[in-house]
Amino acid sequence: PPPRLHGHLMPHPSFPAAFFAMLVYKNGARARSAVCDAACGGAWSAFEASLAKSQPGNNGKLLLHLPLPEITPHILATGVHREEESGAPAPGPFSDDEEVRGVVEARALSMRLHAQEIGIAFPPARVVLTGGSAQNKRVCKVMADVFGCAVEVNSQAVGDTAALGAALRAQEAATAPDPPGGTETERQRDTETASAEAARGTKRQRRELTVVATPDPDATAVYTAMLARFKAFEARVAALPAAPS
Repeated sequence: PPPRLHGHLMPHPSFPAAFFAMLVYKNGARARSAVCDAACGGAWSAFEASLAKSQPGNNGKLLLHLPLPEITPHILATGVHREEESGAPAPGPFSDDEEVRGVVEARALSMRLHAQEIGIAFPPARVVLTGGSAQNKRVCKVMADVFGCAVEVNSQAVGDTAALGAALRAQEAATAPDPPGGTETERQRDTETASAEAARGTKRQRRELTVVATPDPDATAVYTAMLARFKAFEARVAALPAAPS
């Protein structure tokens, strides 16, 4: 893909011949928690029930909830930005159910949009969801519908996943063979050994994953149709100046 101002493509740490892509956001859990507090009294069970009641596409209403300046894309205008189905700015908050669905759909749509822009094929083979949101079946369902593929989780690794990932990388480093050296044949052998070890670890992790949501083709079609409009909405918000301090 052409160079962009956001997103990363880097050599894969476990598979020497592969690359991996990364998108970074500031307003994920923080934004959802703010909406949960305002619309659901801080109860995540009510947040999940609200998502269950509302429909994919959120009646055409778009929302960006930005407690902090955003990284992907670069947005300085913090606050809550809302757009009606007509494309006009919303004069005030949406209904509680629309606020809940709006904050979840916005993150999923942004991830799909910018993943495709840095070369990730659509639909992906699967989405593996971690962190606190992996415990919310309705959030998983929105992700499945937006990305058009199954969502899988590891029930033993839905919390503190950054710490878990660091521990797994440390384990891999501690058990990996010495860095490639010596002759070309020896370097090739060591590289193949490292790849094989990583592949075995990946297969082991895959066995521990469970499918928790599958896409509804009609819902995926709704989100695909929304993507261009969401891109324009996000770009308009990105063009706004920083909020007054």
